[in-house]
Amino acid sequence: MKAITIHGLEDPVWALLKERAKEQGASVNASVKGILEQALGVKRIRQQLRLRRLAARPPSGASSCRSMTIAKRFRCRPTSCP
Repeated sequence: MKAITIHGLEDPVWALLKERAKEQGASVNASVKGILEQALGVKRIRQQLRLRRLAARPPSGASSCRSMTIAKRFRCRPTSCP
């Protein structure tokens, strides 16, 4: 993980950050991370990636073998695939 330092933060901004963190029962650091993630759309991006991974999975009931070559080589059956 990376770290950043914010210089020249105005007192009212700091007070609002502290207030928000207190309301959330979190540290100022956790609150700022949440604000940045929300502003950058991190949650939306994660959801899109998760949906893409789900869409790339083989249909339900299909063999879970990762490669037909491996399946043929080891005579893999759906119930015995890793």
